[in-house]
Amino acid sequence: DQAQAALSDYQPLDVTRYYLTRYPLPTHTITFEPNGSKDTMEPQVVKDDVPTRLNPCTLTRRGYSFVAWYSTYNGYKNETYADQAEVTLNADLRLFAEWKINQYTFTYDANGGQGTMESYTGDFGDLLRLPACAFTRAGYRFTGWNTAADGSGTAYKPAEYVNLTDNLTFYAQWEPIIRTIRFDPGAGSGEMADVTVMDGETYVLPACAFTAPAHMQFSAWSAGKPGDVITVDCDLIVTAKWEFAYCRITFDANGGTGSMDPETVVKDSPYLLPDCRFTAPENQEFDRWDAGLPDEYIDAVTEDITVKALWRDREDLPKQRIDNAKISPIRDQIRTGGPITPAVTVKLDGQVLVPDTDYTVSYADNTEVGTAAVTITGIGNYTGTKSAAFTILPKKVTLSSLKAGKKSLEVKWKAGKGIDGYEIEYSLKKNFKGAKTVTVKKMKTTAATLKKLKAKKTYYVRIRAFKEVKGRKYYSEWSKVLSKKTK
Repeated sequence: DQAQAALSDYQPLDVTRYYLTRYPLPTHTITFEPNGSKDTMEPQVVKDDVPTRLNPCTLTRRGYSFVAWYSTYNGYKNETYADQAEVTLNADLRLFAEWKINQYTFTYDANGGQGTMESYTGDFGDLLRLPACAFTRAGYRFTGWNTAADGSGTAYKPAEYVNLTDNLTFYAQWEPIIRTIRFDPGAGSGEMADVTVMDGETYVLPACAFTAPAHMQFSAWSAGKPGDVITVDCDLIVTAKWEFAYCRITFDANGGTGSMDPETVVKDSPYLLPDCRFTAPENQEFDRWDAGLPDEYIDAVTEDITVKALWRDREDLPKQRIDNAKISPIRDQIRTGGPITPAVTVKLDGQVLVPDTDYTVSYADNTEVGTAAVTITGIGNYTGTKSAAFTILPKKVTLSSLKAGKKSLEVKWKAGKGIDGYEIEYSLKKNFKGAKTVTVKKMKTTAATLKKLKAKKTYYVRIRAFKEVKGRKYYSEWSKVLSKKTK
């Protein structure tokens, strides 16, 4: 039993561990040569004949990319090792970094312009001469290249040399081309301010503000007429063009008969008044033109004018009494707050008389509600006066709304002016048969309540204004009719 227990405690010998402990494996050193990089890597120690991965490459080289490691033999490239490749060594190993030069691209951006330009791709460190701009932009001129679209980067001029050290986009830089339009008065005088517009834009030719030469008027600009639209692609001088201005003189018979041909004169020139060739109205004779006597000069005609014949009564004829004339009836007028002057027709012995030739008109009490008067006074071949009356009524009232109540209606309207109050008429019938009336005696009141009405019945309501003058009431027209059912 004791022997059996001793055998169960026996552990077999680990020969490999025993051997390696007493006799360790030799080691080898891997050195990493930067071969152009400014960085360094610590050597890597590996055990003899034990597969081991290379440390990751931490070297960098500006403008280059790491490709692999390689060893040399007698000064020549021997074996190549990828990054972190597995190696099994039985001697030290010296590895050199292998590099590949980077390629970069310069591109060109029109930056708002039009057209295309080829990009350039080359090796790191290449020296590139920037090209002239082949882009175009209407209304703008090219000013240079910049590494930022908004011009905040590095600026370059065409033909300037640039090292190829990174991918770069060169943005065309532009400035607007400003064109100046100057205005020349030509034979005129005065000044007009210059105008600036962008190249290629349109411009509407303005009205002429120059002073015209004597006897002339503006006809057009050298570039067109006012209001014309022109395209400005260069600096312009726009010159005013002038033409002789003519004025037209026409003749008014002013109650006479016949005709006289119009005449034309150069503007600002004097004009000799002609003899009158109209036939005078009955019982009258030519007195003069309203601009002067025949064979007298108008000093300067500055615009189209009408010369009116003036007549005088023949002194050998007796004057007629206008108080025998009839004045046509004048319809009722509506108060406006200002003087009201309706036209009148005056007849005497069947003949219609001419205002301002046979009579003048005057008015009295013609502003406020009430009875106004019109008076005609004879002139020329007529003498005496004649009067007629007409009525001025209040303005029509606007009925705003009806609001139903229990056996009642609330009536609202807009206040009138120049009145004493209102009459409200209401009825169960559209024709207001059997209507009842409520009187409101204050002009500024704008609401009233109709009471003691029948329940759930539709009532028709209207309103009018009134004013009492010398014991007589003057009423406006009735308002529009509104209807409402009571509660």
